[in-house]
Amino acid sequence: RCRLWLAAVILAVSTACTGSPNGSGSPETPGGRQTSSSPEQVAVVFDELVNGDITAGVYEDLRAVLVLVGGRPLVERYYDSSAEATSNVASVTKSVMSILVGVALDEGVLGSVDQTLSELLPEYVAIMAPDVSGVTLEQVLTMTAGLPEDPRAPATTPHYLTEDWVAAILSGGLEQPPGEGFAYASAGSHLLSAILVEATGRSVLDY
Repeated sequence: RCRLWLAAVILAVSTACTGSPNGSGSPETPGGRQTSSSPEQVAVVFDELVNGDITAGVYEDLRAVLVLVGGRPLVERYYDSSAEATSNVASVTKSVMSILVGVALDEGVLGSVDQTLSELLPEYVAIMAPDVSGVTLEQVLTMTAGLPEDPRAPATTPHYLTEDWVAAILSGGLEQPPGEGFAYASAGSHLLSAILVEATGRSVLDY
């Protein structure tokens, strides 16, 4: 519910400041009237309608609300946190990794989503399980590679206990044939990281 609420806030603020999707420059109310709001007004409305509820603890585990439109910060509020604080963002990382893969494909650093793991990670070919070598980049991105599904206790994931996570994943084999079904496997994100490093010659953070 908190995520839905936050998405609604971002949409409302963005619409108020940038206009309607039809390009008219101002959003339309249900009655057809044109409206517009300055960034300052948006911040005031946010504080009047929402900030009090957040401060009162209505929404749990919310650390920050940041809204930027056209590169301009419109709302920046922190709750028991700060701009310098860091935290585990968990599976948001998967979205970031897939975006970076898309950028690499667009730049031509990666050839296509049809490339296989044996092509993308040549240094590991010798230790790849036979069924792993033919897995495609698209299957890793869509979690249909057949990699083992995440256990309920992530700390028990086998490759976490090894020095080379990529080698452990590639040598561990699959739980089902590639492309035959979805399985939520964080191992795929680790492989995407290794693929990007191999293709770009840079760390993922730097890229």
